[in-house]
Formats: sequence, structure tokens, C-alpha cells
Amino acid sequence: MIRMKTFDVIFYSMMFIVLFVVMLIKMDTLKSDIVRRDLKIKRLECSLKEELFKYNEQNKYLNIVDSVNRVTKNASLFEIYGISKIISDYADKYKDKGLTVGKILSLIEIESAFDVKAIGQNQDYGLMQCRISTFNYWLPKLGYGYFTKEKALHPFINLHVGIHELMRIRQYWLDQKIDDWLIVFAMYNWGEQNTKNGKATVAYALKIMKTMSKWEKKGLK
Repeated sequence: MIRMKTFDVIFYSMMFIVLFVVMLIKMDTLKSDIVRRDLKIKRLECSLKEELFKYNEQNKYLNIVDSVNRVTKNASLFEIYGISKIISDYADKYKDKGLTVGKILSLIEIESAFDVKAIGQNQDYGLMQCRISTFNYWLPKLGYGYFTKEKALHPFINLHVGIHELMRIRQYWLDQKIDDWLIVFAMYNWGEQNTKNGKATVAYALKIMKTMSKWEKKGLK
């Protein structure tokens, strides 16, 4: 009887240990399943966020294309898409310095009324109405050689030159600890020497700032 009881104790002890081990394994399996499920959910959330970001960026770009297409003169559809992409890319590149799609579009609207072939009274060319001296400064740096009328009126080249000049001016004033787009736009219009000599006015810059609110209402900030 004693042997039987001892055997029973050993048997039930072994059974308990086996059951305990099985429970531990099941708990580990359950935990692993939960971890895998959580990881799967996180991956799904990340994927959805990426898709949403891409969707929003695409809609933002298409919004630029639509807006540019409605107002631009003397440009092909291919040029419309190119203009929109360049504006979007530069706004992203210099967003940390305050450049936005709305600022670029406002500057173009006031400068040339979105006329790709516009030539001003002072021989200012294209969308951004850049001077010949500005072209001769930037074209070699950007790999385009020197000034020709054809280059000046090419919308893509014109935008590259104009936006680089705008951001050069912006950086100049940031280096002076002055974070003010009014004076940036004023210098873009009046030139560096006139601005430094106090001859520039902010009337032109105020027009651009006023125009910006219109573009911002369209979601082009």
C-alpha cells in the first residue's frame, strides 16, 4: 500500500509537472502569437501611414498642376507638369527656410502673371522675370552655360535661376539675423544695391504677401 501511495504521488507529481510545462508552452505560444499579431498590426499601420502620405503628396502635386494649368500662358501640358514639379521640389527642399509653394506661385503671379514668354521693359525674362545679370551669375553654376534668350524663356531653366536667386537673397538676410520675407521679396524686385542703399520699397512685396493668401486658401501653403 505504501508503495502504491508512493507511486501515486510520483505519478501525479509527474502529471502536474507535465501539465505545468504544457501550460507554460501554451502561454509562450500565446505570447508569441500576441507579439506577432501586434507586429503585424504595427506593420499595417505603418503601411497605411505611408500610403496616406503618398496619397496626400500626390493630391498636393495634382493640386499644384491644376492651379498652374489654370493660370499659365504660352506653355504646353508637358511644361505645365514640369513647372509644377519644379515648384513642388524646391518648396520641399527649402521648407526649413520658409519657402512654400504659395510663395513661389505668388511671386510668379506678380512678376509675370504666369506668362512663360513674358519680357519686361528692363529686359527681365520669363516666369520669374530674371535680369540678364542674374542669368549670367546662375546659369554657369547650374550647368547651363551663359545667357541666351532661348534659355531665359525656357520655363524650367527660368524657374531654377529665379528660385536660386530668391533663396540666395533669403539666406543673405537670415545671415543678418533677419527672418522677414517682405525684405526678401523687396530685394528680389529692386535688386541688392538699391535695397542696401534704402531705395527699395515694400509695396511690391506687400502685393506678393496679399496674393499668397489666395493660394493658401487653395491649400497651396
